[in-house]
Amino acid sequence: KRNRGGNSLITIYSTKSCGKCMAVKKILTTKGIDFKNVFIEDSANEKNITRVPTLITDDGSRYEDTDALIYVRSL
Repeated sequence: KRNRGGNSLITIYSTKSCGKCMAVKKILTTKGIDFKNVFIEDSANEKNITRVPTLITDDGSRYEDTDALIYVRSL
């Protein structure tokens, strides 16, 4: 799903030094897919994130670590 103006369809929970997180964000940006990024070290971590990147879609699907990369490549 591509969202070019409404609310983010994808939320990425990441850390500032995570290489996989940067790769996921770069792929989404290249594909023109909007996302919201949350740095877990700066947030309350209300989703209890323990692995990064963790990607949560608007339908509640959750992808962690390498699965997040596989998911964004498939979009």
